[in-house]
Amino acid sequence: ERADEALIPLERQAIILKARLDKARQGAAAKKQQGSSRSVMEVEDGGGAERAAKLALADCYNNRGLVLRCAGQPDAAEAALRAAIQLADNNLPEASYNLSLFLWGENRRMDAATHWMT
Repeated sequence: ERADEALIPLERQAIILKARLDKARQGAAAKKQQGSSRSVMEVEDGGGAERAAKLALADCYNNRGLVLRCAGQPDAAEAALRAAIQLADNNLPEASYNLSLFLWGENRRMDAATHWMT
């Protein structure tokens, strides 16, 4: 139960960040339909806000993966760590590091080594 309590803030933060990202995407799509070749996010700041939101969400998934690992939920932990890496487009080195350590700890040495080298 304690692990579940610890996850509530991460889930809430991830939901908020995902909603902001979805809203930004909808705004960009609407702007594109109006004939602008640039998205709303690009107009506002060169596209950095969307990248920052994705990295923040990826960081939430990374943290969630660590909490789930400690809570003894390895399948959910691996899924969260992989989601972090995918969201960050491999630009969150701590998520890659954490996934490699996780795989090593799960006695999946070849998977860990392969992931680390890619």
